[in-house]
Amino acid sequence: MNSVPGRGRVRGASGEWLKQVKRRFAALNSDRLGRVRSYLDDRQRVVLDLLPLLFHGNHPSLPGHAGRRAPVGIAMSDADGRLTML
Repeated sequence: MNSVPGRGRVRGASGEWLKQVKRRFAALNSDRLGRVRSYLDDRQRVVLDLLPLLFHGNHPSLPGHAGRRAPVGIAMSDADGRLTML
């Protein structure tokens, strides 16, 4: 059994409890991003939207190109189609 702060002892870190934690984590991050975006003007939002693409990409024309064999990208990230059109 694992100990979780505020929850005492729980059996493992799997099942419905883990799914609930993941959903709450995703909801919290979505709320945080929404608050940040609400304080930005349009141009700043564009830059914020481009950050995942810049971190995920490895292209010879981009600064910091690491070669074709280098591990790059953000795990489980898929660049939004409209971002790749910019």
